[in-house]
Amino acid sequence: PLWPDEESAVAAAALDRVDVMSSYDELTEAVAGRVVYLGGPITGVAGYKALFQRGAALLRRAGATRVWDPSGLPAGWDNGEYIDHCLMMVGRCEVLALLAGWQESSGVAVELPYARYKGIRAVDISGVCDG
Repeated sequence: PLWPDEESAVAAAALDRVDVMSSYDELTEAVAGRVVYLGGPITGVAGYKALFQRGAALLRRAGATRVWDPSGLPAGWDNGEYIDHCLMMVGRCEVLALLAGWQESSGVAVELPYARYKGIRAVDISGVCDG
């Protein structure tokens, strides 16, 4: 297929490699005992910290041993600094958990292909995470 730009092509190629979690039990099986990075939209999203906090709490309840949450990074960095730190966290996780709206996230557009390159499982938790 032809894509309008490289970013769309990358997102489309990665989309078929994301496991959609349809139940809490399925999520627990995916994350229990594992280190998880939480990805999703931040830039331009009102209330993103609350969404990430709910997602992180859900992952901890489901048994994740550690949740890397980029919404807690300091304000005021440039985009390059944010993605450098986020990729470091992604590289140290076992599961990449994606919040609602991840398909429109410029950060996830970089994090997801990197996770796939590293062999890290990606799961869409939007169906089991309220908000």
